[in-house]
Amino acid sequence: MTCSLPHLARPIAVSAALLALTTACAGTPATPPVPTAPAPTAAPSAPGAPAPAMPGSLSAQASGVDLAISVATVHVAPDGTAELTMTVRNSGSVPEHLAMVTTPDGSQATLQNAAGDTTGSLSDAGILLSPGSTTAFGGRGPHVLLHGGHPAPGQLIQLTMEFGVVGLVHLHAPAVAG
Repeated sequence: MTCSLPHLARPIAVSAALLALTTACAGTPATPPVPTAPAPTAAPSAPGAPAPAMPGSLSAQASGVDLAISVATVHVAPDGTAELTMTVRNSGSVPEHLAMVTTPDGSQATLQNAAGDTTGSLSDAGILLSPGSTTAFGGRGPHVLLHGGHPAPGQLIQLTMEFGVVGLVHLHAPAVAG
């Protein structure tokens, strides 16, 4: 008596093919995509990442928004309160909003309205960065008041900033007295 199991041939072949594919793929690590433009961060964390921007500056682009942040500085008052000042240029054709800033300990900064001007005004979406405009934070412009983290003059503070279009960016800003 011979045993013939033709009804099992197909499932066995499929199982063998899946096993071969699984084994071949398991030993090959996934390679992350190579960015075509510098990442919007001032502190790359992986080898081979784009060179870091100068502390207090970065640029980020996305969907009609072209941001350039410069002279970002954390001013620490004698009582320990801190404020982020910076200049943000939106060279794009789309409005952008700074929605949130957090400190290294996870504390969220308070965003405050600009004095009078519509560029830099605060809404539910955040601080408006109009297309083709430059917004100076601090002074008569909008304010970013930092909480927590206890920055000290001389430190380089890593801030996480969330924008409506660009998304999350990381910026290192030097802390100074005053």
